[in-house]
Amino acid sequence: MHTLITNIEPGAFASATLEKVYLSATGISFKSNDISEKMFNGCPNLKYVQLDQNEFSDVPDAKFLELFRNNPMLTTVYMGRSLITTITSDTFKGMPNVEELSLYSNSIEDLPDGVFDNLSKLKILQIDHNRLTEIRETTFNASTRQRLYQLDLSGNPFECTCNVRWFKRWLMDDRKKFAKFPKGYVCASFSSSSCEPKVFYHQHQNPETLTDPDEEPLASESQDQSFLSPAGSSIVYLSDFVINDQACLLSQSTSLLTAVLAAVLVMFMLTFLVLYKYRWHIRLALYEAFRGNPQQRLQRQREREYEYDVFVSYANEDVDWVRQELIPTLEGR
Repeated sequence: MHTLITNIEPGAFASATLEKVYLSATGISFKSNDISEKMFNGCPNLKYVQLDQNEFSDVPDAKFLELFRNNPMLTTVYMGRSLITTITSDTFKGMPNVEELSLYSNSIEDLPDGVFDNLSKLKILQIDHNRLTEIRETTFNASTRQRLYQLDLSGNPFECTCNVRWFKRWLMDDRKKFAKFPKGYVCASFSSSSCEPKVFYHQHQNPETLTDPDEEPLASESQDQSFLSPAGSSIVYLSDFVINDQACLLSQSTSLLTAVLAAVLVMFMLTFLVLYKYRWHIRLALYEAFRGNPQQRLQRQREREYEYDVFVSYANEDVDWVRQELIPTLEGR
């Protein structure tokens, strides 16, 4: 039975000799005001912190930053199964010397570009069994990719679309770096775009059915391949997923063209609505603009002889008012 902790005071673990702290499954809700972000103050030699199976959901970056700010020797942090849903580029700035970071079995849906690039000593990173659907080339910069010698991204629901091509190349080129490769990296879904992805296998290879958990699937590197639709297999490994680059380029071009046409259509509709709404103002402005110089018009008017002094234009509904009110008033002046 685990002890549940609901209150931790600042400096609660203060000790010059403390190196390791184990607080797994203690029910700590780090967003609570009763849990001090200064709990590890006074621990200058703290190296290892295990905080698995606690609650880090909705913890602001400021509190997270303060939690390990004063622990320069900290190298290992475990926060698996801690209900983490979002991380930002500021989340881990308070642990610049960490070498091993474990975030397994959380609910992280996206890794912001460069989120781990400030951790200049990071070597082991576990983000397996989260909700990541893609890894971009900008997620880790080149220095971080080279520095990491163990990276676990297995168990995430990767979307096998055109966007997965770069990540798959990294997996295949640096496969020893990735824990649980290849069976831990499975296509969760396929693109619904017009460029339907295709999964290829060697001609002598059957789709993986997991009947033999020790059997390693073959990577699809042969030029002699046969086609199998995604629906025909129970599991498709990322290492076996292939999509035609030209189809992806065509899809991108089609998407760009569609976006451009949509923008043009929207601009046309907006322009039409504005012109329609102010059509009379525009006609009057054009009329005034093409009538010529106002001084010249005034001079011509003075030189002419007019039979009437005023010209009145009115609607039929106003005829009584014009005859009974307006005309007598004008003629009486």
